[in-house]
Amino acid sequence: MMIDRPKEILAFLAVVLLLLSGCETSAQFTKASSSFSTENVLKIKEGMTQEAVVALFGYPNNVRSMTCSLKNKCKAWEYEQDAPRVRARFVFENVGDSWIVEDFDIQRDGT
Repeated sequence: MMIDRPKEILAFLAVVLLLLSGCETSAQFTKASSSFSTENVLKIKEGMTQEAVVALFGYPNNVRSMTCSLKNKCKAWEYEQDAPRVRARFVFENVGDSWIVEDFDIQRDGT
C-alpha cells in the first residue's frame, strides 16, 4: 500500500515539482529571448512611450538616470539576454508627463 512509504512518495513529488519548475523556467526564457525578434525590433521608433517599450520587451535589467539637456531629464534602460545574446539600450527623454524614446541601440548575436 502507498501509505506505508511516505518517504518514497515525498521524494517522487519533489522530483515531479522540480521537473515542472524547470519547464516553467524554460517557457519564461523562451518568451524573454524571443521578445527581441526581428518583428519586434522593427516596431521601435523614436518618440515611442516607455509603456510601448515595456509591451514589446518587458522591463529592463538596468535603469540609469541622467541629464540630457538643461531642461530635460533622461534615463537609459538596458536589457541583456543570453541564447541568443542580446544587448539593448533605450534612452528616454522626459517630455511633459511622458517618457519617450530619444535613442536606441540593439545588438544581437547569432541572428
